Amino acid sequence: MQVKLFTDDFQRLVSGLHQVELKLGTKEEHPEANIYMFGYLSNKLFIELNSKPLELYFFDRKMNEESIWIIMKGKLEKPKKGKYILRSAFVENTILLDVYEDQSNLVIFNQGNGTEKGYMMNIANLRQEIELQ
Repeated sequence: MQVKLFTDDFQRLVSGLHQVELKLGTKEEHPEANIYMFGYLSNKLFIELNSKPLELYFFDRKMNEESIWIIMKGKLEKPKKGKYILRSAFVENTILLDVYEDQSNLVIFNQGNGTEKGYMMNIANLRQEIELQ
């Protein structure tokens, strides 16, 4: 799973919440920048697969001049028999809504079989049942 944030928006958010300057991508970057990033996202993004919460953990990040991609992975419960079959998916996304009331977040769900579906999430649509095929 990847989350793209505009670097200046995210740094402004963390500065306001924690009075910490992250200075992402610079020599003066805060040593706990990844902890702040994942801590925020883990409270703002909730995913449920087959009616069970997906436990996310920080994996990596990538940056360019204006944005940061935060890469997370999830732990799936292994089935007792056979392979994992995805029957249902649910997302709750409130990323940056505590800063911008008009924030819109695009969620793109890929089932791994080449099928992708996009969902626009905002203050009026915080929760989304994912259509599976």
